[in-house]
Amino acid sequence: DIFRDIGEEELYGQTLIAMGDLQVRSGQVMSGAAMYEVGLDSLDNLSGTQKVLRGSLGIKRRLTGEPPLPPKDSEPPQES
Repeated sequence: DIFRDIGEEELYGQTLIAMGDLQVRSGQVMSGAAMYEVGLDSLDNLSGTQKVLRGSLGIKRRLTGEPPLPPKDSEPPQES
């Protein structure tokens, strides 16, 4: 949360992804996947692998009845 507090959303997302990866490797698959998903949602520029994984996590959310994550705005709102 420190990165988020100082406005570093990209570092926040990368940190959550790294922590989620560690959890998955240590056998805590569901909590690691959840943390990885939040990390992916915090990043703006996803790699190809990350895009596929995010899509897979979205399918999991639909199959388990979880609400979908709101789409991340890629552009700031335009003023009229």
